[in-house]
Amino acid sequence: MKHQRTFLNSGHHNNDEGARYGFYTESEINKKIRDHAKKKLLNGRYIPDNLDLEHSIRWVEDELKSGDDLGDLAIDIHLNFSKNKNVKGCEVYFLHDHSLAQSLSAYVSKKTGLTNRGARHMSESRLKNLGWLEQISCNSLLIEVCYPSNDFDRLFIGYPMGQIKAGWAIAEWCNKFHLSGRLSKRFKINRNLLLNILTK
Repeated sequence: MKHQRTFLNSGHHNNDEGARYGFYTESEINKKIRDHAKKKLLNGRYIPDNLDLEHSIRWVEDELKSGDDLGDLAIDIHLNFSKNKNVKGCEVYFLHDHSLAQSLSAYVSKKTGLTNRGARHMSESRLKNLGWLEQISCNSLLIEVCYPSNDFDRLFIGYPMGQIKAGWAIAEWCNKFHLSGRLSKRFKINRNLLLNILTK
């Protein structure tokens, strides 16, 4: 029996460090969060760190073609930035499914103690269009774990325990997402209802 897969990407890549926060870069922290998620994520697939966004999307799409339609999931991990130093917390960008984004944001926030900024349509992002959400054909979300431009969030994510909590929370939510899909199919119960119960 094949299982649903989670494609996990650490935002940015080896040649794109993203924003710099003091002594560390966004790409470094994203990789650490991803690596901690690996320890708990069931049936994960991990996009190679040397691929830029275009090739990361192509890598996922090639993997999707080789499998069955099992309700796969693709998560892109990022950190956010704001000129307003008071802006803080976790938010999740989506294109099609507001409820999934809201659920992931709420779960990660609960497990880490970060402020829950909730679900955000990709049109609310600085770029307005996000290729990860537009071009990947399975369920896809982009999580901004926190805002290191804020003092509290920077202290949280700059320490290993914060990175561990964030990675484990993302992995746990993904596992619960897939479990809700299997239970929904077996017992003919609404998936979002099951996911809400599993993530309480």
